[in-house]
Amino acid sequence: MTFTFAEIASFSNISSVKYVGTQLKPNYSPLASPIRIRTVEESLLHKKLCECNLSLWNSLNSFIQSTVSSTSKKLIATDQLLVQSQVTLQTASKTIKKINDTTVELTSKFKSIVNGNFIPPLTLS
Repeated sequence: MTFTFAEIASFSNISSVKYVGTQLKPNYSPLASPIRIRTVEESLLHKKLCECNLSLWNSLNSFIQSTVSSTSKKLIATDQLLVQSQVTLQTASKTIKKINDTTVELTSKFKSIVNGNFIPPLTLS
C-alpha cells in the first residue's frame, strides 16, 4: 500500500505538506484541529515511513547477504582451484628435478663410456 503526500494530506485535513529542512511541515486548514491532525499525521506518516524503512532495510540486507554469499562461494572455489594448481606445480617441479638429476647421471655415464678404453692394451711377446 503506497500513499502520496496528497493522499496523506486529505486524510488529515492538511491543505498541503512541504519539506522544511529535514522535517515535514504540514500547512493546516483553518477548520482542522492541530491535535487531531498531529495524531493522524504521526500515525499515517510514521507508519508509512516505518514500513518503507523496513522494506528498504530488508531489501538492502538481502542484497548484501546474497552478494556476500555468492562472492564468498566464488572465492572458496577460486581458492580450491589455486590449491589444486599449487599441488600440480609442486608435483611437476619434483618430477622435473628428478628428470634433471637422471639426465645429469646419464650424461656422466655416457661420458665415461665414450672416454673409456674398452680394448685392453695388447702386448706381443
